[in-house]
Amino acid sequence: MDSADREQMIRGMVDRLAERLRTSPDDADGWARLGRARIVLGETALAKEAYGKAAALRPDDVGFLAAWADSIVAASEPAPPNAAELSPVVDRILARAPNHPRALWLAGALALSAGDLAAAKARWTSLLDVLDPNSVQYVELKKQLEALLPAK
Repeated sequence: MDSADREQMIRGMVDRLAERLRTSPDDADGWARLGRARIVLGETALAKEAYGKAAALRPDDVGFLAAWADSIVAASEPAPPNAAELSPVVDRILARAPNHPRALWLAGALALSAGDLAAAKARWTSLLDVLDPNSVQYVELKKQLEALLPAK
């Protein structure tokens, strides 16, 4: 099967899933599968919509909320995400999982973009507490915090 045939086959499977979800819209797992497929196809706006539907059906599912938050970021690239859209999702994640690493990172980034250096520092310091001190992420975040907010 050449790449064009493979692409057509994948697109057909994704379109069939989307059609099934139009007739059975209460399938949260199906919406999440559709979101993942849309990301693979580079259809980030449609992925965001699918993950939003999954999260609406399971509002306490941190995995669905995190996927939705990531899809909001991806759909906005290369521009920064819309804070009014992303912030409530991040807040919902942190309300359910206060040490969620991706949510802490996003909360810090949102605070920094709003000019709230203290909130950014607080979120990213909390993130340092859950990262492995020997990890690249820890070292890089620590450098960013020191450059952004030098110790007094």
